[in-house]
Amino acid sequence: MLIYKNYVTTNKNFLVVTPSLFEASKVYESLLNYTNEVYSPNDDFFTIKSLATSPEFKITRLETLNSILKDDNNKIIVTHLDGYIKKIISKKDYEFNILKLSLNQNINRDKLITKLFDLGYQEDNIVSKTGDFAYRGYIVDIYGIEEDFPCRIEFFGDEIDRIREVEALT
Repeated sequence: MLIYKNYVTTNKNFLVVTPSLFEASKVYESLLNYTNEVYSPNDDFFTIKSLATSPEFKITRLETLNSILKDDNNKIIVTHLDGYIKKIISKKDYEFNILKLSLNQNINRDKLITKLFDLGYQEDNIVSKTGDFAYRGYIVDIYGIEEDFPCRIEFFGDEIDRIREVEALT
C-alpha cells in the first residue's frame, strides 16, 4: 500500500526492484489490487540462469516498453535484481525499430521479411500467436505485439494493396 500511496500522491513513475523473482511477483500481484498501471516484465528462474530468453518473455518485455511509450499515464514497474540489470534497447533505437505499415505504402516484401526477422519475429506456416509471421507469394501475415488478431498484408509489386485482420486459426 505504501508504494501505491506514494505513486498516487507524487504522480510519478515508480520502479520497484526486489531481491528475487518471488518477491517481485508478490509485490506485482498486490499492486494489481489497486491499479492496472503496474507492469512486471519478469522471466522465470531458469531463463535467468541459462541466459536464454523465451519468445514469450521477449514479448512481455516489449509490451511493457510499448505501454510506457504509448501514453502519458504514470506506471509502476516491478522487477527483481536480475531483471533490472539486463540490458535493454535505448528509447531512441526502440522507437526507430517500430514498424509502421500503411495502405499504398511502397516497401519491398523481401526487405519487410528481413526486418521482421531482425525484430525477433518467428517465421511459421500459420500465424497463431503474437510474434509470428508467415508469407507466401505476395501475402505476409503478421501477428503484431499487443494485437488481438493477426493482420494480412497483400502486395501488388512493392506497394501495399490491402491490409486486413484475419482469424489466427483459420
